[in-house]
Formats: sequence, C-alpha cells, structure tokens
Amino acid sequence: MGQYYMLVNHTKKEYVCPWCMDGLGKIREWMSPQSDVLPYLLRKSTEVGGGDFEVEGKEFVGHWAGDSIMFLGEYDKDYSLKDIEKEYKNITIPLLDEMGKFAPYADYGPCNSHGGNSA
Repeated sequence: MGQYYMLVNHTKKEYVCPWCMDGLGKIREWMSPQSDVLPYLLRKSTEVGGGDFEVEGKEFVGHWAGDSIMFLGEYDKDYSLKDIEKEYKNITIPLLDEMGKFAPYADYGPCNSHGGNSA
C-alpha cells in the first residue's frame, strides 16, 4: 500500500495536508503540481523581481523560510501524524486561497481524510 506523507513545519506547528488540496500523499506523489506550495512557503528575498510572487498583504509568501520543515511519513517512529493533526494547525485551505488555487474543501468544511483540523 505504501507510506503517506504530510508537509510539516515544526517551528510554527503547522502542516499542509495533501488530501485537503485534492492531492495524493505518497512521497513521489508530492512531486506533482501540489508541490508548488513549496516555493510559495519557502521564498526568501528582501526584494521583489520579475516573475516573483506578489508579496504585499500576503500571509503565506515566505511564511516557512528558515523554519524546520519536513515531509513526515506515517511510519516514522519519532513523530505521529495523528498527533501532528491534533496539535498543529492545518494551513492548507487558507494557503491555497491566498495562492489563488482551487481549494476543494474551502466551501463545505474540513477534508475527511484526517481529524478535520482544517484552519
């Protein structure tokens, strides 16, 4: 069956759920269009240039730059995805909304793939 992963930020106690963005959770499946959240979250620059993200008034552009982040697998012995879902904030829906991307669960509640801890 395989191992599923979530993108986790331990510094800010936040995570991005692949299923909340109608994506898939195996590590190779993260290497798809859903991975475009990474440059958005990890951007670090003091200036804006051509082809850059609009940063004015944006909460999530560069929000995770410099933080302790990882793709956390459900079989990991050091961390539990269930604990992450309970203790960390799911930023998937507001992140996708800010990016102007389709957020499939934004209008009718949390993703049903986990504990429903959507922001």
